[in-house]
Amino acid sequence: MDVIGGTPSALTIPLMVNNQPVAPDVGSVTYTVRNQAGAPMAGLEDLAYLTTPTTYQLTILVPSSAHQIDPSRSFERRSVVIKFTVQGQEVQLTRAYRVVPEPVHTITGQQIRAFIGIEEHELPDTDIDIFSAFLTVEKEVGASDLVNALTSGTTDELAANTLICMRAVLDVLPSAKQRMAQSEKNGVKEFSRVDLKELDKLKIEAEKRYQEALDQVVVKTEVTPSLFLITTNTDAITG
Repeated sequence: MDVIGGTPSALTIPLMVNNQPVAPDVGSVTYTVRNQAGAPMAGLEDLAYLTTPTTYQLTILVPSSAHQIDPSRSFERRSVVIKFTVQGQEVQLTRAYRVVPEPVHTITGQQIRAFIGIEEHELPDTDIDIFSAFLTVEKEVGASDLVNALTSGTTDELAANTLICMRAVLDVLPSAKQRMAQSEKNGVKEFSRVDLKELDKLKIEAEKRYQEALDQVVVKTEVTPSLFLITTNTDAITG
């Protein structure tokens, strides 16, 4: 899960032990928000959370003040550590997430799914790491060149978004064969997918589009060869 830097968040956290939902003992739940280094954040340590005998999930509000990103980092990590007891037995759960900058691209999970031809229940947004795709492209293109392209309002902006989209597509394709059902039924309707080998063709097409977009976005600087003048010194006496 990603949270935009400088904004609050409401984290819904199921209370699960051994893949089974549990209801904590009333009055036993506390939580702590930890920072990038894993240290408790000021004012967010061992906070009590009121529950009832039928509480099976928590909604924890984390303020915007906890979501500041150090200028030296591209993103930061946060974690919410929840402690409670169930019939007197101590339990601890941890939910980690990232704090990321406001995106300058326009790529969404739906665009990745549309390119692959896959449904949201097969590939939810939470399983598509667009931010990691952005960082990969940023490393290859250069931070300033990528931002300039993404904010240009020209075809360079379209190409830069294509780079991020195709990178995200290439990242999820390896698992797509396992995600995509060969056939599905919905009442009286039934459909079968095309041969999943078509995904290999999608990979080739994604790589092609990525390279074409990269060629447009990357600034090519012509190197002008230096001219060297070779001279011979003349002896002042002998000539």
